[in-house]
This record gives sequence, C-alpha cells and structure tokens, in this order.
Amino acid sequence: MTRVGLPLLLALACTPTHATPGDDTLRGWIEQCDPHGGQQAINACAIVENARADDRLEAVLDEIDRTYAGNGTPEATRGLRDAQSSWSAQVERDVEALYPVPEGEHPSVQWGSAWVMSFEQTRTMLVRQRIAFLCEAWLPDRVRPDPAAPSSCNGPAAAPAAH
Repeated sequence: MTRVGLPLLLALACTPTHATPGDDTLRGWIEQCDPHGGQQAINACAIVENARADDRLEAVLDEIDRTYAGNGTPEATRGLRDAQSSWSAQVERDVEALYPVPEGEHPSVQWGSAWVMSFEQTRTMLVRQRIAFLCEAWLPDRVRPDPAAPSSCNGPAAAPAAH
C-alpha cells in the first residue's frame, strides 16, 4: 500500500458516522459488525447501536408530538424541539471534551483505533439517557391517550446489532 493510501484507509476506518437506520451506509456497518471480531468490526457495532438509539429517540420525539397534538396541548411541545437541538449540540460538546484531539491531528492518533467505539458508545449512552428522560417526563401513562397501546418508550433499550 502506498504511503498516502494507508493513512487515508486508517482515517476512513477510524471516523465515526451518523448513519441512520435504513440507509446504505448503515447497511454497510451492519454487515461489518461482529462483536467478537477485530477493532474495525467492533467499531461498526458501536456505530450501528448509536444509529438505532438515534432512531428510537426520533420515534419518542414523534410520539411526544402526536400525543400533545392529540390531547389539545400542542403548544406544550413548541420548546421541546429547541431544547432537543440544544441537547444535541451539548452531546457533541460533551463527547469532544471527553476525547479531545489536538488541532490538525486525527483522533485515532491521539486515542487509537478504539476511538470510534468509545466515541459512539458515549453518544449512545447519552441518547439512551435522553430517551429515558423524555419518556418519564413527557410520556408517562397518565398523559398517553391509551397507556396500553404500544409506545416508543416501551421498546427495547437497545436492539442487538445484526450480523
């Protein structure tokens, strides 16, 4: 491999992605995911788990919108999307602060090949915390029109990575 090719390959292998369930990028990460494999395969699993957590978060937010629009208080969620945007920015700042990288340096140089896994697992943990908060604060049974109906809040905390 050429001198230019190896650093480029390493950079691509050690760069997290914000894949979303159902897109081609995520399908590629799912295919690479092997929790018993090498670091690249483990990184892929972390990316898949983060994408699934993000998908569940969006489902919870959509359920909140539907619930409050359906019970005659849609104004209750006006500030939620702004708060969600601020929360998302805070998550990125928290993760960047936890894994600082000198300017101009690739994170894998500072943190090694496990950086992607660590970065994605931290993000996933924070997303799951957010889901728990939103479900408890915004979607308790007393607020939901039919507490017995399926809810994004009652879904699995984490779907297992497919391989």
